[in-house]
Amino acid sequence: EDNVEVIRAKASTVRAFLEASIPQQETRLKRAESQENLYRQENGIVSLPEQTQSLIGSLTQLENEERALFAQLQESAERVNLLAQVTGFEQLGSAYDAVRVGQDQELIDLRNRFTALQAAIAETSSVLGNRHPQLLELVAQRNALSRLYLQKLPNQSIDPQNQLIGGSASNPLSQDMTAQYIAGTIENQALRERLAVVQGNLQQLRSRLAEIPGLQQPLATLARERQSAEAALQLLRDKLEEANRIFEGTNIQV
Repeated sequence: EDNVEVIRAKASTVRAFLEASIPQQETRLKRAESQENLYRQENGIVSLPEQTQSLIGSLTQLENEERALFAQLQESAERVNLLAQVTGFEQLGSAYDAVRVGQDQELIDLRNRFTALQAAIAETSSVLGNRHPQLLELVAQRNALSRLYLQKLPNQSIDPQNQLIGGSASNPLSQDMTAQYIAGTIENQALRERLAVVQGNLQQLRSRLAEIPGLQQPLATLARERQSAEAALQLLRDKLEEANRIFEGTNIQV
């Protein structure tokens, strides 16, 4: 009976100690979990191994896209340079204005009239000479027509004389080549912008991958602290259950 009382007293003392210790250990565990979760949230961490593999996969995909864009951009630039040499344009706005001029019916009629006057001037000059009043009248008409044409142009940067004598975009072939130049220039600019976006994303991914080794050590420390707190809490709970069994066993024996 004395032994039973001693065992019961010891079990009661241990049980009281454990019942007081478990809430403290639960608080320690919650604090460890909170610190780990906060670190994960601040650094965007869910699972570093899985995130690393995902980043590597995305990096590989973007690197392939970057190489493809480089090749497309080089091909596009060569095509635009050739079209620029053929059409004589170096600015997209000028090319667009030239196409508009080439397709404007009123301006087309003025160019046709100008061409007819040029032919009449050449014929009159060869027959009547350069000083004949009829020739001077034709020249005056041509000059007036040229000024009117200039007034009708949507952009004063376009050379009216070049347009009047059949310059860029003043005929279907020139218009088609100029349209190709415009489309090629727009495509080239779009490729450049897409390449810039891809390169920016690549830089972000590489920076993120470079940060991962530095994130692993603090996260591992926090994870060990949480695991230690979990193990200690489980141990205390197991010991409390054992103390309860011992205490209850002594009651039966008595």
